[in-house]
Amino acid sequence: MFSLVRFFPYWGLPVMIVCAELAWYYHRKRDSTQYIFWGFAAVITVLIVCWIGFRGDLYSDQWVRAALYGG
Repeated sequence: MFSLVRFFPYWGLPVMIVCAELAWYYHRKRDSTQYIFWGFAAVITVLIVCWIGFRGDLYSDQWVRAALYGG
């Protein structure tokens, strides 16, 4: 769990791209499922921007340990 959260932007970006591709696929089929995937892609994008904006690359060890272990 620690590694997943610590390296979030590195796996979050491909997940966001996959969600956007699935949303585009469902958009072409005119299926309402597209909105779920657009939402996932938007949330992940905002989280990545916040992670970079708040310098998660420098402070992620402290944040993740505090969140997971209550420190």
